[in-house]
Amino acid sequence: MYRVIVHVSARGKPLTHEFTKRTKDEARRYAEEVTKTGFWVEDYRRPTFMPPSRIRLVEVMPGSATRT
Repeated sequence: MYRVIVHVSARGKPLTHEFTKRTKDEARRYAEEVTKTGFWVEDYRRPTFMPPSRIRLVEVMPGSATRT
């Protein structure tokens, strides 16, 4: 398992979102895709789109994610 950690700029404080991928290649492809197209955050209120312009850093590392 690999973690894709996306750091997003937000009002007040930076946010991070973590996604789990099965293989290293899948994680790398997802990291590249996120920086080009953005991603959706599903929360208890409503889905929110994070555009590429708000993404500050994307990391790929081994291990399991704590949040998705």
